[in-house]
Amino acid sequence: MNKRSIELKVVRPRRLYEQIADHVRELVLNGTFPPGSALPPERELAEIIGVSRPSIREALIALEVMGLVESRQGGGNYVRTDAGILRMIPLAGGRDLGPGPIEQFEARRVIELACVKLAAQRATEEDVRNLEDCLDRMRDLIERNASPADEHRYFHTMLASISQNQIFASTVAELWRVRSGELWDTLRQKVDNAESWRLGIEFRAHLINAIRDRDSAAAVAVMSNHFNRIGELYFGLLPEPDEANREV
Repeated sequence: MNKRSIELKVVRPRRLYEQIADHVRELVLNGTFPPGSALPPERELAEIIGVSRPSIREALIALEVMGLVESRQGGGNYVRTDAGILRMIPLAGGRDLGPGPIEQFEARRVIELACVKLAAQRATEEDVRNLEDCLDRMRDLIERNASPADEHRYFHTMLASISQNQIFASTVAELWRVRSGELWDTLRQKVDNAESWRLGIEFRAHLINAIRDRDSAAAVAVMSNHFNRIGELYFGLLPEPDEANREV
């Protein structure tokens, strides 16, 4: 009896944004949204499909990365005019773009708030100087109209290291690694500008002051406000209550 080798393929659960993106793709293929046409606004599209508006935003970003949808200056998402000749493979059968940006953002919010609380309690004078040096480098880059993205990442991973919790530090490093993927690149192109960089500098300056003062409640409040601003800017998420004022 001949034994045949059986190839096993691991099938991962489909992420929500992938399911939504494939649904929109089908609407393009069946002519509901023909090439060159405008897609409904995010809020309306969310109602049509029956999902949240942030989930729609994630799906549209994925479709933009895959080359089916384009976001035009001045607002609005459009089916690309060459969509009919594109090899539009469902996301489940194509490349894996990784966890959705909102899922990553939610994880970062929880973990980095915990990190900054510990950092305010455990930071040394050298740690504070290193954070200040990083902030100075960011200011210098912005003055030269250069992106401070690398220093941005370094600042957050350094905060996690200052917490002196190796699990937090390694998790934050991994979250920032996946943040360099195509979905986030597309997002950043929509919101990165001199004003957002300026607000980022202000946030970090306030945070460093709270850490220097060993005021963990203030540090958590500053970080929470930062995540509220980023969540609303990137995803239209409603601000969450100040973490420092929540009951434990």
